Amino acid sequence: MTDILNQFREDPLPPSGVDVRRAVRVGRRRRRAQTGVVAASVIATLTLGAATAPRWLDALPGPEGPAEPGRVTCAPAPTTVDSDSLSGFDVLRRWINPRAINGAEELDYETARLWQRLRLRMGPREAMLDVVLYAQHVTPMAQMTPTGPPGPVDLAAATPTDVMPGGYWLPGGLDADPADAARLAWQWAPDAWVVLTADGTAQVGELRATATQVASALRFGPDAPVYSPFMIQVPPCTRVVTSSLLHGTQTDATPWTRFALGFGAVETVDSTNPWLTRADTAPSITVTADSGATPGDKPGSATLEIDAQPASYTAGHLVVYTHDGFALEINAPGDYDEAVAIYRTIYMHPFAKDSEGLWYQATVS
Repeated sequence: MTDILNQFREDPLPPSGVDVRRAVRVGRRRRRAQTGVVAASVIATLTLGAATAPRWLDALPGPEGPAEPGRVTCAPAPTTVDSDSLSGFDVLRRWINPRAINGAEELDYETARLWQRLRLRMGPREAMLDVVLYAQHVTPMAQMTPTGPPGPVDLAAATPTDVMPGGYWLPGGLDADPADAARLAWQWAPDAWVVLTADGTAQVGELRATATQVASALRFGPDAPVYSPFMIQVPPCTRVVTSSLLHGTQTDATPWTRFALGFGAVETVDSTNPWLTRADTAPSITVTADSGATPGDKPGSATLEIDAQPASYTAGHLVVYTHDGFALEINAPGDYDEAVAIYRTIYMHPFAKDSEGLWYQATVS
C-alpha cells in the first residue's frame, strides 16, 4: 500500500483558473431546470401508476432518459442496515470524521456496509495513516492480540465515544505493513472496533505517538454524505455495496480524482475485509469517473464512438471519454449493449471536474 501511496507527488498545486461563482450560478440554474423536469416526470409516473419505476441515485435522468418500464423484476435490498443499533453503515455516508487532525491530507476513502476505510498522509516525515472502522459485531481482519502487556493507551479523555479506558498496540504485518509499524486498536462503541495503522520512515516510538494523537482526534458517527461527480440510475436488481474516492496528482502536478460506485446483486454477501475481496462479496457492476484519464493514455484503444464521444470496449469493460473531462468506466458482467445502457443512465454534474465543491450528494431514491 505504501508503495502505491508514495507515488503521489507533494508539489504545490497550480492555482485554479475556474470562476467558481460563475460555475455555481450555472450549476444552480441547471439544477433548477432539471428539478422541474424531475417533478414533471414524477407526476407522470404517479398518474400512470408505474409500480416498476426504476430507482435513481439523486433521481435525475441521464442523457437518454429513464429506462423503459418493466425492466425491474425484483426488489433491491436497502443500502444500509439499522444505524441506530450500529449494526451497519449507510454506504453513502461517511462515519469517520478526521477534521480535528491538523496537517493531514486525505488520500482516499472507501465505504461498505460493514466497514469504512480512510487513508491519510501527515507530518513532515510523511507518516501514512490507515484507519479502518468496523460495524458492531464485526470481527476485525487483524491480529487482535496485544504485542505485550502495554501500559494503557488513554483515549477516553479526548474521544467521547470511547467505551474503553484505552486501546491495544497490535503487531504489524497486515496489508504489507512492516512489522515495526504502529498499529492501535480500540472499541469506539460496544463490540465495535477501529484499527489505526501508522507507517513511515520514523522510529516506532514516533509512529506510536502519531497514532495516539490521531486516535484522540478522530470522531465516529453519521457524518458527511458521499458526494459524487455524476448521477446514475441504480441497475435493476442491485443495491449500492461500495463507494470509493481516490486523490492523486499527475506528473505535471495536476490533481486528479477517481470516484467509483459498486453495485451488487440482492444476494451479495457484505464484505468484512477491506483488504481482500472474495468472489461472493465483489460488486457485480462498478461505475468509475476518472478525471485524469484520456484517450492518449492508451493510444489506439479508443476505436469506438458512443454518442459522439470516443470509447473503448474489451470483455465487459467499457470506457467512454466524455466531453465533461472524465473517463467513465463501466465494468458489467453482460455484453456491450448492457454496458452502453448503463452508461446512458449517467448524468455528469456541470463543472464537476473543476472542483469537488461542485459535486452533489449521492442518494438512493
